[in-house]
Amino acid sequence: MTPEQLVSCIDFRYITDALTPDEALDLLLHQAPTKALREAEMLQHGFPSYTTGAGWSGYSDEQVRLLCREALANGWRHFKLKVGLSLEDDLHRARIMREEIGAENTLMFDANQVWEVNEAIAAMQHLAAFDPFWIEEPTSPDDILGHATIARAIAPIRVATGEHVQNRIIFKQLFQAKAIAMGGVGLGEYVQHLSLFDYIAISGSLENRMIEYTPHLHEHFVHPVIIRSSRYMPPDAPGYSVTMYPSSIAAYSYPNGSAWAGERRGRFIAPSADLSARVGQLIGLKQDQVEAYERLHAAVWPEVLAMISACHIRNYSIFRHGTLLFAYFEYTGDDYEADMAKMAADPRTREWWTTMKEVFHTD
Repeated sequence: MTPEQLVSCIDFRYITDALTPDEALDLLLHQAPTKALREAEMLQHGFPSYTTGAGWSGYSDEQVRLLCREALANGWRHFKLKVGLSLEDDLHRARIMREEIGAENTLMFDANQVWEVNEAIAAMQHLAAFDPFWIEEPTSPDDILGHATIARAIAPIRVATGEHVQNRIIFKQLFQAKAIAMGGVGLGEYVQHLSLFDYIAISGSLENRMIEYTPHLHEHFVHPVIIRSSRYMPPDAPGYSVTMYPSSIAAYSYPNGSAWAGERRGRFIAPSADLSARVGQLIGLKQDQVEAYERLHAAVWPEVLAMISACHIRNYSIFRHGTLLFAYFEYTGDDYEADMAKMAADPRTREWWTTMKEVFHTD
């Protein structure tokens, strides 16, 4: 499409005070002569990314360290850590990740909207010691003025928000209010197209531009992202790469999909023949054992973690909501039952399970 045709496809209602059709056309025309050079560059080298794969809130200290080392070995130099648990936990986990990735690499935080405005400012005053590049979603994504207040208070740390912003009007106001320095949306399969288009046709710049990468869920897409040396390689299939396999849609359609068939407290949703990578579990905690559970899982025995890895389990994470635990992992082997039997026969793992029985509900 020509620049004129592209501009004609855009709905400029309510945003002309920030960007007019003529201004948009000027941007496209300015970059048009050198588009081919940037396209060739992307085809050869790909678009920069950062990983969240090592920083999920349910990971133990050892798991964060292990995943950071794996990511560094695979070329990643930008890492994002989930925060918003408690200040003590956030500082502890930030210290671990900064130790593992070193001062020369980039660290970002993501609070997933958990804080009030004043809480965000207070937390970031402490977390600033780890030199974060940004804090993502420090408060409600609808709170434009709240984001602006946070941005002024924690500068030069940047504020990022976008994946839950519902329309272009909110985005416009966030930028007009200088409430955010970074904007973006989720789902790597989709976003890669937008980021590549921005670099090739609009901005011509890679400064402070990265696409988030997580190692989860790509198996459900017909055209999953292609990562090479921590960079997104341009997709070669038509469309936006968001077509999902019909089997995945059927399996995860609530409430009748096969993935929900085992939805019972303490029971696994075991892998099916066509979805062999993902396992879920719902477990209850005893009310008076929450503190004990968190203490134990802050330092999972190394032998247990080694056995989990030996049984072809990756990305094991547990999220606590009150007295409910939501566990998730990916199974990468080819004999699930045999690997589970191997784990159950391991003496150190059995000892760990016995310890954990004291904190779990068993009914």
